[in-house]
Amino acid sequence: MVRIVYDLDTGEIYSATILFCWDDGSGGSGGGGGNNNNNQRISFELSCTTSVPRGGHGRCSVTAEGADGELLETGGFNFSWSSTTGASDSGKGMDRWEGTVTETATVTVNVAGQTDSATVLTTQRPVWSFQKLKEKPVYVPFGTVRHGRYRIRGSYPSVGNGGGPWSGRHYVTGPPVVTGTLEIDSDYHPTGLPRGPGADSTCAGASNLGSHASMWAVNDACGTKSVLDAWRKDTVDHEQDHEKGYSDCLVGSGGQSVMRELEAWAGSSSSGAHRIFRDFFNNVLDPAGARARGGSSGIMHIYRASGWSYPDRYFDPGESGGHGCEEER
Repeated sequence: MVRIVYDLDTGEIYSATILFCWDDGSGGSGGGGGNNNNNQRISFELSCTTSVPRGGHGRCSVTAEGADGELLETGGFNFSWSSTTGASDSGKGMDRWEGTVTETATVTVNVAGQTDSATVLTTQRPVWSFQKLKEKPVYVPFGTVRHGRYRIRGSYPSVGNGGGPWSGRHYVTGPPVVTGTLEIDSDYHPTGLPRGPGADSTCAGASNLGSHASMWAVNDACGTKSVLDAWRKDTVDHEQDHEKGYSDCLVGSGGQSVMRELEAWAGSSSSGAHRIFRDFFNNVLDPAGARARGGSSGIMHIYRASGWSYPDRYFDPGESGGHGCEEER
């Protein structure tokens, strides 16, 4: 209800004041929808959850009282509210707004021309952390890799939706995961696998072997097994150096920093969180495993795609790239 003060003769309006009507249960069924027309100014207070861990439940509610201090039912109030995250609503009969919290937000409510604001402070969840990589060699079919390879894979963080004053906002509900695979050519497996024809002609000692004997069996018969054994160890060591570089980055300052950033992130779409992790994975983590020691030098029997080769000397000088996000420090 609005109270207007005006001049009866001229019609000039002196003032207009917003009043409020509520039903105290004694108004009867006459005009005005049952209101008893006890018009009073009201005062109201907005109270919100003081602080909520990100992803928790936040709530704001309104209480109102008349000029006599009596608490009023707010079911008939016309209201509008908005939050600094961009959510808003208006209508009648609501006295609470709640939902999943994504970030610190201030909620402002307007009732009967009066406004009040309150802030919900978002607190940090326990910070996530990456796990160190610790993979055992996986022997892959001949020709799949050249000697060995270490590969890392990442899964994006999971993203959830806010609600109520946080409607339309997103936050990270679970951390990303990075896994590794240490792949070694199957020819370096101690049990060996049969190879192409010609194994029995590589050396005099191999003449009693079958034509398709494994590289391991050939070098054993020819007296060069120790070279192959050392080369296999150096190959695994080389790939584990890559693994250590990735791990040092994941559990060190680089990985900790991106986890903190993801925990605190909130945005209008999940693409923002995915971009943070993708940039870390491609630009920080990927170069972190580029350093690895070299392999041994030695003469042994090798089976290549073109057939058996002897003498053949293997030597790998190693790689001297980045290690453990050091280039980001």
